[in-house]
Amino acid sequence: EVGDEQRDIAWVLTIIGGTLVVAVLLTTPGKAVLYSGEVSDSDVTTIVQSHCVSCHAAKPIDPAFKAPPKAVVLETLDDLRRHNRQIMVQSVNARAMPLGNKTGMKDEERAKLGAWLSRQ
Repeated sequence: EVGDEQRDIAWVLTIIGGTLVVAVLLTTPGKAVLYSGEVSDSDVTTIVQSHCVSCHAAKPIDPAFKAPPKAVVLETLDDLRRHNRQIMVQSVNARAMPLGNKTGMKDEERAKLGAWLSRQ
């Protein structure tokens, strides 16, 4: 009967629902730390050199990449301005970059980067 088939697969809906809830929780952006002080071009360059350029360079030094991910190069202030929105979303708001936070980017650095980007 048709009802029997639905009962046989009903457990799948529970797994799908649970997986969806976990996915939403894992991808919800954390609370951004606000930074109200002055952030110089030099401050931002230091942050980006420390946490981004090993992958997002014309020739990445991170062994995981032969080319910059998504062709995003972040070697100059103009590069940062050009990719402003992507950086804000990925590094400041969602905290997805650096990938796995492998370079140990701190909340204050994210806040400074976000403050600088918002003023561009």
